[in-house]
Amino acid sequence: MYKLFIAALLLFSLGSCINSGTITDVTLSANPTSVVIGGSSVLSAVITGTGVYSKNLTWSIVSGGGTLKLDGSGTTFLAPNESNTTVIQAVSVQDPSKFGTVSVKTTPAK
Repeated sequence: MYKLFIAALLLFSLGSCINSGTITDVTLSANPTSVVIGGSSVLSAVITGTGVYSKNLTWSIVSGGGTLKLDGSGTTFLAPNESNTTVIQAVSVQDPSKFGTVSVKTTPAK
């Protein structure tokens, strides 16, 4: 019983250290911020905070069109087949009240 108590206490202690910090801001950027129809833009996020915190984000398109491609190398916006401005959002998994947005304009090819 004593060993079980120690194991439970150790797991609780380790668990409370994981993501025990605070996220203060999520800032997004796009490169480039304007693309032609069918083009793409590389999205980046900077998550700041204090202590130990999760850098995991949930990405989504809030308005406009297009597609998000998420893979091991990052997040890419694939432009729609029409002109518009797409607003993309990334929300902190640890603290959903912290999020960032970025806009990418899609224009016809010249």
